[in-house]
Amino acid sequence: MKLSSSIRPGYTAFLSHSHKDREQVKWLAGVLEGYWVPGNSRRRIFLDRKSLIAGSLDVGIKRALDASEYLVICVSGSVPGSRWVTDEIEHFLGKENRPPERVLICRVGGRADKDPEGDERASGWIAALEKRLDRKPLEHLTPDLREESVEDATASALSLLAPMVGMADKDALLDRRARFLARSWRIASWLVVVLFASGAGVWWWLRTPDGAMWRHQRALITKAPGLKFDHTEWVGPAVLALARADEPKSARGLAAMVKGRFFYATMMLAIEAGVSVPDQEKVRMLVKEAGSDLGAGFPRAGLLGARVAGGEEERQQAWSAMQGKIGEEAWMRALAASGWWSEAMEAWERWRRSHPQDASEHFPLWLELHLLAEKPLDASVERGLRQEWLQRLEEDRSLYHIQIVLVDAALRRRVREPVWRELLAAVAAHAERKLSAGIDPGTAAQPLAAIVALAGLHDKASNLLRRTAYLEEAPLDNSHAEPLAFRALAEFAIGNESTAEPLFVSALAAANAPIESSRTWHEHFAVAQALVLAGQWRRATELPDMIGNEMTRRTLELELIVWWHLQKSSALR
Repeated sequence: MKLSSSIRPGYTAFLSHSHKDREQVKWLAGVLEGYWVPGNSRRRIFLDRKSLIAGSLDVGIKRALDASEYLVICVSGSVPGSRWVTDEIEHFLGKENRPPERVLICRVGGRADKDPEGDERASGWIAALEKRLDRKPLEHLTPDLREESVEDATASALSLLAPMVGMADKDALLDRRARFLARSWRIASWLVVVLFASGAGVWWWLRTPDGAMWRHQRALITKAPGLKFDHTEWVGPAVLALARADEPKSARGLAAMVKGRFFYATMMLAIEAGVSVPDQEKVRMLVKEAGSDLGAGFPRAGLLGARVAGGEEERQQAWSAMQGKIGEEAWMRALAASGWWSEAMEAWERWRRSHPQDASEHFPLWLELHLLAEKPLDASVERGLRQEWLQRLEEDRSLYHIQIVLVDAALRRRVREPVWRELLAAVAAHAERKLSAGIDPGTAAQPLAAIVALAGLHDKASNLLRRTAYLEEAPLDNSHAEPLAFRALAEFAIGNESTAEPLFVSALAAANAPIESSRTWHEHFAVAQALVLAGQWRRATELPDMIGNEMTRRTLELELIVWWHLQKSSALR
């Protein structure tokens, strides 16, 4: 609302009035300017604050009249004697032949019962003005602002506002406002429904495997700066898994968990070389900068970087930087996992010939290298190596070495391939013979039964389970968490879900039973593996929250990230 004679162009209305009625007219100006109308929220009303004295209209008033779309004459008993109102009307109508409809009239001042003479003068003056404007005296009712209640006075003021906002009358204005509010309410209701549904969707998604893994991943990245691992054994595979899933930003967040700039540089190399479309020049530069520290703590990253870089110089650098600094088996695994397949097989053959005393490990390592390189098994070679390995097992009854490989194969969804099924059938038969003879083949019996069941060999898995039923009566302590979890997995894979469920519950309880901390991490990891293989990701992702030790909890979360992306990538193949 304008209360000054300083004029700017573009007024909606000019309020012409007697200064005796100033307070009432000021209230009217506030209503005309501030009353909310859909699509017409910017209105400017001119209300002069000066009391005019004898003489003609000053320049400021004339400019305001010229800039106004409407002239609102506020009539009271004082107006008929005011020459200024008449001059304002004359000036307004004389500007570009404005139509008389742009002149609006309203009643202000005292009520008729309090000032009958003034009311009569005002009514006569209005009738004369209507005649002069060539309008019928009662063509429309003159809005009366002298109502006793503010609500009634506001309703009358809306009759003046209606034509200013393009409405035929007050009822049309109120109808438009009501329809807009009703529509807005409907939209708001839908928005509430959508927001509620979105919130429910987010809540539901966070309880899905994807959501749960995202939550743990974010928690790890948030905590990463304060969690410093002395090595890359756990962090490296998770960083590489995220890079291969084309999540380099998350991978960089996890990389902050390792101590030392050399380890961190290795993580950066793993990320740059691991993405689906690596920048070869950038990788080559990182390899060159690493020098003799290439692959420090995480050989796979160095070898992967050398392969992506693609040059003989980088290959020679990788070989000289790592050979002799890491164990032979670690070297073979790094070669296979980073794409140097022929080199990995050559290294395995040399190791096999030079280590006859480790014959029971030859075949499991050969299988592991195929898994790391994502290579199919050659059936004839596998059969020969398996027979040699099984003969060796007659002397060394432990199935521990093969257990790790078979669990990895299950995580990669390979155990239903024909060659793997044949292998599992042979291993199960061997274990069953040992059990029948009263010889314990080792703690791998339950995991073996579970993997055999996952391969679809249900009869063989059931036979193994029958021979390890003593576990159901074992004391509920931490040492039995792993066999209980894998027995539950076996029952689940066979289809005995009602039997599997209480076993899973018992395995979780056993894993959380208080014993020496040195074993706690192993039991939780084994239970998590079994839950993951059963597809119970929700339970698996809840397991880290049950671990009191911060580093152990974060280590399990890192493993879950690796398993999650491993299963997702395996499902796409």
